[in-house]
Amino acid sequence: PDGAPNVYRRSVYTFWKRTAPTPVMMAMDASKRDVCAVRRERTDSPTQSLIMLNGTQFVETARATADALIQAHGTNKPDLLIEEAFLRLTNRKPEPKEADILHRLLEEQRTYFVDDNQTQKFMEVGYHKAKSKDLPYLAAVTNLVSTLMNFDGTLFKR
Repeated sequence: PDGAPNVYRRSVYTFWKRTAPTPVMMAMDASKRDVCAVRRERTDSPTQSLIMLNGTQFVETARATADALIQAHGTNKPDLLIEEAFLRLTNRKPEPKEADILHRLLEEQRTYFVDDNQTQKFMEVGYHKAKSKDLPYLAAVTNLVSTLMNFDGTLFKR
């Protein structure tokens, strides 16, 4: 990967080969470029989930989104934060059961990231520098957003 300030440029301007898409696009079931495809195949493979949850690019995206949500709602309004995160990523409001599950996830992540060592390891992934000062809360919201990014309603239009 390129260093700062060009680190994000490489994902926008990807080198294209005639016959093969990039590895991430192949994992996300992009069609090959040497044949015509009328409709893309739809699969949900474990590799896709691993890339979405652990890929540096996706972790940074989740962190930047979490940082923006924290800047907008602060640390004392988790219900509004969860509702806006869900709305941004799925284009609908969460149902009460979904909101309850996400609220429990956020609380579990907050208790997990109380350990400063775990928080520092997680924040070292990628280049994005967050504006939020409460790093354990930022890490917890990042995992919440990452989970929503991997949600079926976010990835696929059915």
